[in-house]
Amino acid sequence: MGQPPGPWTLPVIGSLHHIAGQLPHRALRDLARRHGWPVMLLQLGEVPTLVVSSRSGAREVMRTHDASFATRPMSSAVRVITNGGRDIALDPYGDHWRQMRRIAVTELLTARRVLSFRAIREEEVAAMLRASAASGEEIDMRTRLSAMVADSTVH
Repeated sequence: MGQPPGPWTLPVIGSLHHIAGQLPHRALRDLARRHGWPVMLLQLGEVPTLVVSSRSGAREVMRTHDASFATRPMSSAVRVITNGGRDIALDPYGDHWRQMRRIAVTELLTARRVLSFRAIREEEVAAMLRASAASGEEIDMRTRLSAMVADSTVH
């Protein structure tokens, strides 16, 4: 079976020139319409990237090819920050990843555990709203919300 269709590429940057200077989601939409709806292959630098642009296409990929796409490419910086990618988001698919997923589902992501952190989430929202109101000036909500999410995640 051949590779999915995609736009032409350049050495080193691959398909990035097709996306540069545009809103990424719109550039991807336009490329998908031209080169491969619902599936196309982009070369992001040296990394081949499969882009799936429909719900049914994503469902098909996740049901029939999930193990093929489970392991994500990792940069040197990410490898250092995550101790070689040994976390649930970046660990290569295999026994260790399955064990970490099982622990996350049965211990960390239960309804009771998620509810136990509600007070922290509410506290972070209240702090963000107080700081926003106290400034008395126009504010960039994207920056404030990003900081709030980061603070909530770290706690």
